Amino acid sequence: MSWGNPWAWLGLLALGVPVLIHLLARRTARIQRFPTLRFLQSSRLLPRRHTRLTDVPLLIVRLAIVAVAVAALARPFLLTGGRQQSLARQLARVIVVDTSASMKRATASGTSAIEVARANARERAAEAQASLIVESATPAAVLPGAAQWLSHQPGRRELVVVSDFQLGTIEQADITALTNEVGLRFDPVAAVTASGPIDFQTRTGVATTTARTSLQPDRTDVEWNVQATERTDASAILQLAAPTERVETDAALDAALTLAPAPSDSARRVAIVYQTYDRRSVLLRDAKPLTVRWMGDIAAALAGQTTIDRIGIGSVDGGERLLLFTSASAGSLESAELMIAVLNALTPAAAASELEPQTLSTEVLRRWQRVPPSVVDHPIRDDDASDGRWLWALVLLLLGVETLMRRAQPKVSSAASTEAVYDRVA
Repeated sequence: MSWGNPWAWLGLLALGVPVLIHLLARRTARIQRFPTLRFLQSSRLLPRRHTRLTDVPLLIVRLAIVAVAVAALARPFLLTGGRQQSLARQLARVIVVDTSASMKRATASGTSAIEVARANARERAAEAQASLIVESATPAAVLPGAAQWLSHQPGRRELVVVSDFQLGTIEQADITALTNEVGLRFDPVAAVTASGPIDFQTRTGVATTTARTSLQPDRTDVEWNVQATERTDASAILQLAAPTERVETDAALDAALTLAPAPSDSARRVAIVYQTYDRRSVLLRDAKPLTVRWMGDIAAALAGQTTIDRIGIGSVDGGERLLLFTSASAGSLESAELMIAVLNALTPAAAASELEPQTLSTEVLRRWQRVPPSVVDHPIRDDDASDGRWLWALVLLLLGVETLMRRAQPKVSSAASTEAVYDRVA
């Protein structure tokens, strides 16, 4: 039995209103003055009877109307045997897919772990009546939100995590924080730890240092290689300034490339618009809000850059780019610092934790798993899902009964009125 909205039940306090009406709506006698009694000494009138309820059946019907109306507003849900069986057959799932850097490794079949995880997520989603797939590089951070979404779904609720489960991906505290009303399932994707090296490049002046990291089951091997620096293709970053500042902007970009990696994806194109650019006002006027995911990620990474005045999407040289309107001067130290931040945002370095070769054991994952509970409730999401509509029908019926009872009350006779007058005079 789901009682619906608990605040609505405070309306039961209104049950005192009909009682007050019955107590206060008593017939009062008229005072009749007789001239022959004007010489009698006045005395204080005493009531002959105490205040008492009249027409108790009508009062009960009115109280029932208020009580049933309050129950209807609360929108309760009666969990019958048939409804329990129907809800037990329903399954709501949230599938969390790990998209961290370690999931880019290959599996035994040669397919990357992230592709296998996404395929598994689609299969799990198809098995449920209500499902939601969430991709995140930090699965533990999205678990509370996923459980919150499940709490608003009818039927059994299950949270599925698809990952390679590196050590540190999910901790015991993350599992303990989840409510017991949600089932847990863990689908591990086995990636080959030695499937290929990971290269980390740093550029300093005229030399490029490459750290080639190979993951082994019991260790991490690193091979260092230093080579002369070649001209880096940085066409993904376009600097828009006055024509006379071309030398300064190129020098700032070269300085930034000595400390930050070159863009790894040429499809992600950025334009830095300086104040000296002659078409800056036009680009500002026509700039559109961010609608592309990678652009939003870069904007979030540049949130701490105080020299950026505005970020938007615009067309430059016939192509769409992420526009960064800056107040920094072309060729200045601030512009070089901004380009370093842009380069790091375009090619973010993998976290050191992604080099961890160890994974959570199957025994630990099995101990954390739990089936969705068989006893379920039903969160009310609309009026049709509750039993409130039947209670409103009962309210209408009681209103009709109350109307008939009021009309059937006998009228007060003149003899009774005279008797009341005599009582008042006496």
